This record gives sequence, C-alpha cells and structure tokens, in this order.
Amino acid sequence: MRPWNTTRTPARSPPVGGGPADAASQDVVFLGIEALLSVGIGLAMGGRTRFRTVGTPDGKGRTMQSRTGWVGAGLWIALIVVRIGLDVVGAHLGAHLPTSTGVILLMLAVNRAAPALVVDQRLQHDARTARGMMV
Repeated sequence: MRPWNTTRTPARSPPVGGGPADAASQDVVFLGIEALLSVGIGLAMGGRTRFRTVGTPDGKGRTMQSRTGWVGAGLWIALIVVRIGLDVVGAHLGAHLPTSTGVILLMLAVNRAAPALVVDQRLQHDARTARGMMV
C-alpha cells in the first residue's frame, strides 16, 4: 500500500450543513420575501403619491407633478434597510442568490413598477371622473 493514498480525502465529501437543495430552497424563500416586500412598499408608495397641476408646462409640455412626501421617503429608506438586513441574514443561512447584483436590481425594478401601476390607475380613474364618464 502506498502511504500517500491513506492521507487523501475522498474526491467527493458530503457538504457541511446541507446540500445544494437546501441552499436553493433558502434562495427561493428569501427571493419570495424580498419580492413581497418590494411590491408591498411599492404599492404603499403609489397610494401615498399626491398630484398637482401646474399652470406653466415644463420643457416637455407636462403640467402634472407628483410626489410621495416624507412618508414615501421613509418607505424607500425602510426598503433599503430591510433589504440589507435580509441580505445579511440570508448570507448567514446560506442563501447567496439574493445578494447578487442582478437580483438587487430586479427587486428595485419591481419596487419602482408597483407604484407606477398604482399611479397609472389613479390617473386614469381621475381622468374618467373629471370628464364625467361612467365606468
């Protein structure tokens, strides 16, 4: 028997703390939590948006302005803080996919799309009621 064969470890040792299936399920759970958080905060920001019409249009001919105010800024900060917290907890639990740049950008895009949908629906509803149309 050769002495160097006795000290070698097997080519495939079992993973410590679970296999790839456990990591994938943790990734899916954290992605789901982050998606729900992004959509929920986005919908809240869309609901808090206030509109006003100005007399003189800007350079592109727009006369409608919108803002979410301090509550919207607080929701945005809360989204960032919770997102960082979920990344830290997820990394400690073995979920590494939610910390990737692509997923972070995707969740921010989801967050920005949610208020856009709410604002679009509110503007369409306001335009219909202003004209007196029945829906």
